[in-house]
Amino acid sequence: MAEHRKFCTSICVKNIATSAEYNAKLTTKIEIFPVEQWEDGQEGTVRVRVNRSWAIVDRKKYLTPAELAQFVSRFTPYPVDQEEEAVSSCPYIPRGTIVSALNGREQLGMPLREQTRTATHPPILGHDGHWYVGVLLHGKGIDMAPVDSLIF
Repeated sequence: MAEHRKFCTSICVKNIATSAEYNAKLTTKIEIFPVEQWEDGQEGTVRVRVNRSWAIVDRKKYLTPAELAQFVSRFTPYPVDQEEEAVSSCPYIPRGTIVSALNGREQLGMPLREQTRTATHPPILGHDGHWYVGVLLHGKGIDMAPVDSLIF
């Protein structure tokens, strides 16, 4: 019997597995269905189908957005850990804010700072999970400095 419910999102994951004797392209289709199409679903969750089969994750039929992200990441080479910290919200630092930033120089083993202004807005989230903002440094131009290292 065909499925008559409509999915709201479809994700196609293509992984290429190569070795000396094995060369294959593995394709996985993930479909996400809104919970409103079921009577027993909890609001704010979704139902997932993988390669035309309903997914049950940790004995759950319905997934929250965080559980969905973790589930989808399992199909990539970089799965998300459950214990991974949540990303902090973007700090509000307007362009032209006066800050004290590390300038990369040292004197007697102590890092030197330079009073300067921010040159970019909004801050940028780096791959390491830290927020960065551009600051104008003498002799360097615009340098991306971690927001945690700035003194306001």
